[in-house]
Amino acid sequence: MESPEVESWYRFLIGSLAVVAARPDELITSWLDAHRFDIDDVVLDFECAVGPLVHLVEVGRVTEEIASLLRRITAAFDELSRAENAGRWTDEALATDPAWAEVRDLARRSLHGLTGQRQVPLPQIDRGTGRT
Repeated sequence: MESPEVESWYRFLIGSLAVVAARPDELITSWLDAHRFDIDDVVLDFECAVGPLVHLVEVGRVTEEIASLLRRITAAFDELSRAENAGRWTDEALATDPAWAEVRDLARRSLHGLTGQRQVPLPQIDRGTGRT
């Protein structure tokens, strides 16, 4: 039987991937603007969500193939976070920059491998806790 902790980590990962995979217009209006988040909050959530990745692989909840895709997203975010890429963190860049398109594609492929769907609804935020 799977522990509640593993299920919680898995749900957080799916929610984070849903945000990363969202169309730029949906991400901006339904997530960033609606919740007063910045683009870097999306990345920080993703980094938290992949924190227990090794354990999720160990218990069989995530395959090595999907883990590889998730690591590629992390590497892409690391590259985008370099100082010389500061201009790539705008609403316009989300919609037009090939690096963001690649990140969305990797997230969609990961979602498909985990859920059978390339996109899932954005997670709901609990207004009391601020958590998904």
